[in-house]
Amino acid sequence: MLLTADERDHRDTQYQECVPHKVPGGYIGMITMYLPLTQTLNLRLAASRDGRRWWFPDRRPCFDNAPLGDYGGGMIWQSQYPIVENNRLYIYYGGTEGPHRQISDSRAPSKQIGYLENVIDHGAHFLPFNSALCRVSWRYDRLYALASAAGGPTIGTAVTKPQSLDGKKLSLNLLTRPPKKSDKPHFDEGYVQVELLDAQDKPLPGFTRGECTPLNGDHQALPVKWTGGDMAPSTAKKAKFYLKRAFLYGFEFTE
Repeated sequence: MLLTADERDHRDTQYQECVPHKVPGGYIGMITMYLPLTQTLNLRLAASRDGRRWWFPDRRPCFDNAPLGDYGGGMIWQSQYPIVENNRLYIYYGGTEGPHRQISDSRAPSKQIGYLENVIDHGAHFLPFNSALCRVSWRYDRLYALASAAGGPTIGTAVTKPQSLDGKKLSLNLLTRPPKKSDKPHFDEGYVQVELLDAQDKPLPGFTRGECTPLNGDHQALPVKWTGGDMAPSTAKKAKFYLKRAFLYGFEFTE
């Protein structure tokens, strides 16, 4: 068993399949979600460190259905393997114009499943699947991000697991929100700051948050710099991130 519905899913939600793809640090998985109430299928993104234990960065679909009558409005049947090319993740899929089964027909026999709720008693009969071969893509290095849960001016924080950072440099894959329209320059402009901690979670002199140059803009590998330099000292064990109106898609410590 890899995935099953829990208390946060509707009781009828079904996980059809998990298509995994190896990435640095673990796996991503594209999950086919079957929703019996609407008789539709869409896609949800999952993540795993070891390929066995999975979790969802977001419970909402990463690729939802189009309106009925459009390709993918009913079902999205994904292919067996994702394809990565030129920093894009591609999923080929069969997109049907209609749902899995008919859910509304005044002429069909029906049965009651709840108070004032009837469904078609159609047995095992299916609709014809009118579909087309389609493709969807995402930016490969920005499938999901770390962000402040409250958003706005509320600053979110996150701390890495302990590891030896001696002599390493840090770069970030980030996107920050621009300043708001205001008479005050840079009002509520998004930024990311980082401070380095020792084994007792104490900030290291020269590498505190206040000594880190605020980082903003749209960058794939932006170096982090402090007044103490850009190379972590021997006592550095963790990094603490401060995010305001920002999305942190990734970070990397390198020699």
